[in-house]
Amino acid sequence: MESASTTNNKVLKLLYRHRLFIFIFSVIIVICCGVFSAPFFLTPLYQSEVIIYPPATNSNRMLIERDARFGSDKEIDEQIQLLRSSVVRDSVIVKFKLYQHYEIDATLSDKKYKLYKVYDDHVKIDRTRFNSISISVLDKDPMQAAAMADFIVATGDALRSSIIKGKLTEAVRSLEKSLFELSFSTDKIAEELNKTYGKPVASGTTFTKRNSMEQLKEQLDLKELIQEARRNQRTANLELLYFYESKLQQMSTIQLSYDQALVGLSNQVPSSFVISPADVPDKKTFPVRWVIVLAGAVGGFFMACLLVILNSRFKDFLSSVKS
Repeated sequence: MESASTTNNKVLKLLYRHRLFIFIFSVIIVICCGVFSAPFFLTPLYQSEVIIYPPATNSNRMLIERDARFGSDKEIDEQIQLLRSSVVRDSVIVKFKLYQHYEIDATLSDKKYKLYKVYDDHVKIDRTRFNSISISVLDKDPMQAAAMADFIVATGDALRSSIIKGKLTEAVRSLEKSLFELSFSTDKIAEELNKTYGKPVASGTTFTKRNSMEQLKEQLDLKELIQEARRNQRTANLELLYFYESKLQQMSTIQLSYDQALVGLSNQVPSSFVISPADVPDKKTFPVRWVIVLAGAVGGFFMACLLVILNSRFKDFLSSVKS
C-alpha cells in the first residue's frame, strides 16, 4: 500500500510540474476541435422525421363494422420492409438525383455500393417504442430532408397498394376461372334433375343471380326432394340431389369471395396514418460542436498526461541504460 501511495504521489508531482504543458496541449486540442467542426470542414446536416402508423389490412371494412384501428405488429413489420425495400430506395435515388446530390462519381464500378452506403447512413426507418414507424432523413438541405421523408412514406403506400391490387387481380381471375368451370357441371346436373322430375326444380348457375327469397325457396324445395327421395329409397335421385346441393354451396362460396375481391379492387387501399408530418428543420442536427469540443478537451487532457508520464519513463529508461 505504501509503495502504491508513493508511486501515485510521484505521478501527481510529475503532472503538476508539467501543468503548463498539459494546459497548453489541452487548449490546442480544444481549438482544433472547434475549428475542424466548423461548417467549412464538416457539412452541417439537418434531420426531418415522419411518424406513421400503418393501417390495418381491411381498415375500410373495420371502420364501417367496428372501429378505426392501426395495423398490428405483423402489418408494422410488413410496412417497415416495404419502406426499406430497393423499390422505394431506387425511387428516392431517381427522384432526388442522389448521385449528384451526394457527389458520387457515376463512372465508378462500385458507384451503387457507395451510394447505397451513404443512403443507409442518411435514411433511418425504425419501429418506435410506441409501435409506430419513424422515417428520419439527414441532409445538408433542410427542405430536401423533409421532401425525402414525405416521398418515402408516399412511395411505400403506393408500393403497398400496388401489391394488394395485384393480389386481388390474381384472385379475381382465379375465381372467375373457378366459377366458369363450376358452371358447366352445375348446369349439367340441374338439367338432369329437371329432366328427372319433369319440371324446373334446379336453376343451375342462375341460382347466385337470384334474390335471397328465391334462393331460400329453391333450397327448401331441394330439402323436400331429398327427404322424399330418402322415403322412397330412390338412391340415384338422392345422389344427384346431394351432388347438386354441394355444387350450389361451392358456387355460393366462390361467388361471395369473387364479389368481395371485386369490391376490394374498386376501393382505394388505405394509406398510412401520419401522426407527425415532416417539417423543414431550422437547426442542424450534426455536428454538435459543444460535444466535439468537450470530448476534445477531456481527450486532450488525458493524452497530455499520458505523454508526460511516457516521456518521464522513457528518460528513466535511458538513464538506467547509460549507467
